[in-house]
Amino acid sequence: FYSWKENRLNNDFSGLTDPNFRVPGGTVFGVNISLPIFQGLGQRARIQQARLDLNKMEVQKKQQEQGYMLQSAQSSTDFTTSVNNFKQSRESVQLAERIRSQADTKYKEGVGSSIEVIQAQNELLNAQSNYITAVMQMLNARLSLDLQLNKF
Repeated sequence: FYSWKENRLNNDFSGLTDPNFRVPGGTVFGVNISLPIFQGLGQRARIQQARLDLNKMEVQKKQQEQGYMLQSAQSSTDFTTSVNNFKQSRESVQLAERIRSQADTKYKEGVGSSIEVIQAQNELLNAQSNYITAVMQMLNARLSLDLQLNKF
């Protein structure tokens, strides 16, 4: 680096160029060298922190992969369960229809009562309602499974 300084003393601007009013301030020359001999433990700490961050990201990645696999397995199980519920509900509706039909036949022949017919009709309506619910659950489970498996 280089530095040069000079002062002028005068009460007006006309004497700025006059050498009699010049006060030499001095000249300075120098060299500034920065050489890291000891960097301290900061760089080592940063490297260790970067390694820890990398390990943390790898663990998070594995956890996410396992989470996705678990969600896919859960969606598959839910779908299988809902299909089984759908089949059982369908069979229940068929059975309720046969029971109602028999109750109607008994009533027409005079062997059964109107209460049996009403109860059979209510059971059929409940079975149909359960069937509709099972269909909705199966469709929702299928949608969830398709979302997990990216099948769109």
